[in-house]
Amino acid sequence: MNLLGFYLGFHDSNLCSVSDGRVRYRKFERRSGVKHERVGLKEIVGTCEEWGVKPDYVAYSDGDRNGLGVCGIGELFRECHLELGLPSVRKAFCIDHHFAHLLSAWPCASNDHPSIGIALDGRGDNNLRARVVRFGPGVNAESVFHSTEFGVGRFFTLVGKRLGFEGQDIDFAGKIMGAQAYGTPDLEFVTRHLEEDAETLPRKLLMVIPWRGGKPATDSAFFQIENQSFLDWLSTCHLLLCKVVERFFSSFCTSDETIVYSGGCAQNTVFNCVLSKRFPRLVIPPHAYDGGISLGCVEFLRRYLDQPTPPMPAFPFIQDDQWISPPSSATIARVASLLAKGGIVGWMVGHGEIGPRALGHRSILYDPRSPRAKEMLNDRVKFREAWRPYAASVLAERADEWFEANRPLPYMLEAIPVRPARTEEIPGVTHRDGTCRIQTVSAVEALESFRELLTCFDSLTGVPALLNTSLNSAGEPIYGTEIQARRLLASGRLDALCIGDNVLLKS
Repeated sequence: MNLLGFYLGFHDSNLCSVSDGRVRYRKFERRSGVKHERVGLKEIVGTCEEWGVKPDYVAYSDGDRNGLGVCGIGELFRECHLELGLPSVRKAFCIDHHFAHLLSAWPCASNDHPSIGIALDGRGDNNLRARVVRFGPGVNAESVFHSTEFGVGRFFTLVGKRLGFEGQDIDFAGKIMGAQAYGTPDLEFVTRHLEEDAETLPRKLLMVIPWRGGKPATDSAFFQIENQSFLDWLSTCHLLLCKVVERFFSSFCTSDETIVYSGGCAQNTVFNCVLSKRFPRLVIPPHAYDGGISLGCVEFLRRYLDQPTPPMPAFPFIQDDQWISPPSSATIARVASLLAKGGIVGWMVGHGEIGPRALGHRSILYDPRSPRAKEMLNDRVKFREAWRPYAASVLAERADEWFEANRPLPYMLEAIPVRPARTEEIPGVTHRDGTCRIQTVSAVEALESFRELLTCFDSLTGVPALLNTSLNSAGEPIYGTEIQARRLLASGRLDALCIGDNVLLKS
């Protein structure tokens, strides 16, 4: 049985197929180098022909963004007619955007069937910003809540717009997250507004509720990173919305349930840390944004047809991009030495990661001991806003020595406190609030080379962690090909680039 799922949308088009038990995934931006690339049906059909896939069943999510139809506001899926020009197709289904988000978590929850799913997004189908689904057997599921108002993600996007951010607005929420650590939350304000209507509160914080006895935060002059009152307001709103989201979860879930959480808001690492403590069986996929929707469409078909879950041992390294052979131990030792001496090193091995985080296959690495790490990377490579922190990858068995991490955190989805005794040792990855977004690197085959590199670096420096950011530069997607990475090295922004067993130095 051959299954095909895809998402075109306005951005981040992606496709997933299951054919003869093999799972394949393509995020179109990784080949073209066009960030958030949007494609059409021609590229979907072309990929099927390239892969030799003849799908029997097709599921997609579109929200009528490309004229392919949309589910009703209360529907989670519907059978439809789709002209793909692929004669093998027996049936096609249109899947609700948020339902596809929630179903996409199957590679992370295959042994623990979730009972409930919560999707919080900037905007889904029918302009919905939130949906809660109670799962049943197969494709049976009940939508128990949906809202066009509960716009937590939209709140941060609008803040980014008022700050005058450049680029695509879908990136604004991620850019603004780190700035909240530079303010001081007004706890009295939080307490006063905590019980307000959760759905309308994000909008009211921007348009209605006065700040510190003055007018609402509607004056464009207020929105300046240099304005401490703005930073305090942002920190206060972030804390308040975090508590509101926690309360929202509590109204639908219990702490002993397995909960899937997805959508763009599920990438807020501070919220995730709070939610994971309250709900220890919370499952958040690394592809919580729209890039994972095709996986949810395929999972719908698997459930509909009552098929077994296909194996995906290399997850999350499932991009259909250029395969890079692993490096030798001698090459790994050389890279560790370059890093210990302060080099900025690109690292490329295997297939790329699904999702927006570098997890050790498409990475730029740096020494976390450097107090100037952010400045070095921002000035030379990433050109990011100064308030945004960098993440760290750490040997899983050593993580609790350096971070308050007592469980696996493989996907960089939580901001974890750095142990106070360690903050001065790794200032390059310690954020203003004393936290770090970490990846615990466990002993799995797909991470064998990366673990060896961390071990070598530890033997040289006594630190079992590296600063890890995505292998790209500003305005670009994570690189999928060697040619893209070599261009970055040629620009002089890296000191070295490790592609498999080859270490290339800046000329």
